[in-house]
Amino acid sequence: FAVRATRVIITFTVVAALAVPILMSPQPRKMPLPVAGLGVDVAWQPWQEGSIAMHLAKEQVVFVDVTADWCITCKVNKRFAINDPAIAARLGTAQRQGTLAMLQADWTRPDDAISRFLVQNGRFGIPFNAIFSPSHPTGIILPELLTTDILDSNFDLAGLAAN
Repeated sequence: FAVRATRVIITFTVVAALAVPILMSPQPRKMPLPVAGLGVDVAWQPWQEGSIAMHLAKEQVVFVDVTADWCITCKVNKRFAINDPAIAARLGTAQRQGTLAMLQADWTRPDDAISRFLVQNGRFGIPFNAIFSPSHPTGIILPELLTTDILDSNFDLAGLAAN
């Protein structure tokens, strides 16, 4: 048993040592979402208390990302789901059409307003992603680990038109 446990620990350590530098590479706050040949660039707006209600009043769908520089799962979600070319194209199109607002709350350093927002939505940690829309004003709370299918189906549910 001890030999097997040691192998598991060594394997996990090696995988983590290889994965962390890749996932922890700094990402700018204005996140480019590359789409083959389209050059889509989607800018996150900073989340502030009251900003969701303001965008809902404009009949916009609101995609909220509560993230932090130290959050590995947040980086995985961005790299493999949010920045996926098909998702990026959908978000970019909706943003250019004025039907989508993308708000990012940076919890790298403690922030009381972000902490209150998490608690109001039944969460106490990150990653936290939610989609708010006129048809879902209290939000569609997404799971911690995102996939393109999860994003697509929940954007559909919120009423965000597909490309």
